[in-house]
Amino acid sequence: MSDSKPRVGERVDEMNLAVAGADTSISIGAPKDRWTMLFVYRGKHCPRCKRFLNKLNAVLPAWTETLDVVVVSGDTE
Repeated sequence: MSDSKPRVGERVDEMNLAVAGADTSISIGAPKDRWTMLFVYRGKHCPRCKRFLNKLNAVLPAWTETLDVVVVSGDTE
């Protein structure tokens, strides 16, 4: 059995993630000159996730100056 969980300090496998409502995708895991912060949340139905995403939106402009931020939902499109 293969264990595909990310490990601290190890490279993440390259993934292409579809962008909801658009005909494009975001690629993560390839080497580049900026860090990528990846958040995975349960979906719109989760009150805790909604609160977190609101807080994330408040700090997002400061963070995107130095790193890429990708948020992935567990919801279907």
